[in-house]
Amino acid sequence: MTLDEDRRIRPGTEILSLNGTPVGTIRDSLMTVVHADGGNDAKRLKDLELTPQTEYAYFDIYYPLFFLGEGTVDRVSVEGRSVDGVRFA
Repeated sequence: MTLDEDRRIRPGTEILSLNGTPVGTIRDSLMTVVHADGGNDAKRLKDLELTPQTEYAYFDIYYPLFFLGEGTVDRVSVEGRSVDGVRFA
């Protein structure tokens, strides 16, 4: 089951961590490799967004390089609870 098919996490749900890594840590790490002019962090954050219209998303490319190694995302913490067995496709 993919995240799109998994209704335990609904659109608009705030994700707090992936595999125990806080979202802020993930964001700060990924922003070091997303290109923008000078200190334009707003553009970096915009480029990290995941949208259905994006064919290749920076998040999908860089997240595994920083955090996955040989594993997968299998635990997502959302709004005070943990959802196990989630697979991103």
